[in-house]
Amino acid sequence: MSLIAAGLQNAVPTERFQMTTFNAIQAFQASNSLAATGYPDAGTLDRLSVATRPLFDQWGFREVPHPYRGRPIWIPQGMGLRPIPNSNGVSFRDPDERLEIHYNYFAGKYIDKEYFDTLQALRSKGAIVHYSVMKDDWYVISSTSPQGIDAYRRYHIDGTGILGFTEFWNNARGNLNGERIAILMSASLGSAMGGRLFVDPGSVGGFGSPSPHGSPPPTYTPPPGMTLPPSSALSAGDKLRVVSVASNDALSVRELPDQLSKVVGIIPPDGRGIDFDGDRKGSWLFVRYDRIEGWVPSQFVVSEPPPLKKGRKLDDGE
Repeated sequence: MSLIAAGLQNAVPTERFQMTTFNAIQAFQASNSLAATGYPDAGTLDRLSVATRPLFDQWGFREVPHPYRGRPIWIPQGMGLRPIPNSNGVSFRDPDERLEIHYNYFAGKYIDKEYFDTLQALRSKGAIVHYSVMKDDWYVISSTSPQGIDAYRRYHIDGTGILGFTEFWNNARGNLNGERIAILMSASLGSAMGGRLFVDPGSVGGFGSPSPHGSPPPTYTPPPGMTLPPSSALSAGDKLRVVSVASNDALSVRELPDQLSKVVGIIPPDGRGIDFDGDRKGSWLFVRYDRIEGWVPSQFVVSEPPPLKKGRKLDDGE
């Protein structure tokens, strides 16, 4: 994380220690009078933490879930962004018009078609495409418009649609290090979609280690009109119902507790009476519905209240 914040690595990190990471660490060490070994020793991590802490304090990243899909993403709340609900999710705007973020879900869209349509639209408008990456289930596009507005897009397949964000920033109103913000957001979304653990945004300062410097980022408060997915303590034997799934979408049931696993069935957005026997793996629950059984993300189901028992009517005063 700190290498990205320092502008030394402009790619989303992975679990593996790759040559790009080695080169970035070596460059940082050489420019800071440290032994240029390329390995993250304690002295290098401490120096990185000191160098990047002011940026992380300025950005004030906070995890924010998508209002309909529930998947969290890092948002730089320290930039004074104002959340604004929209029909596909939520937007964040800087009052000084330096930065704008849209975190949206588009039902019924296909990832490959959206990728090629976006590239074609950008080029037809005279935009410069700095780089674009298309994988089986996600894409990234970085571009600059003829007006000088920079943009970064990342979208993933999610259910029967695509989920992702677009960040716009205007360096003419002040250098915000917008690409660094975008790559950190991109890393957080990639982890959320892959079901991988990610760094707590309040702890970044040197490869995710807690830092004593600075203050915690502001608490995220949903704006009026936005409802976040409800949470509920689930127990074996509970009957569940679907939540936070759009009316024109469905909840995918997967063979394994993994977003890329085979879909074995779907549950309608108003599905109820889903059986849960207590089997969990991380944020995934094993459920049964009709003749379907498999794994679903826990953020899309809650426990149904038990049926009311019939009894005698209480008299007034009892």
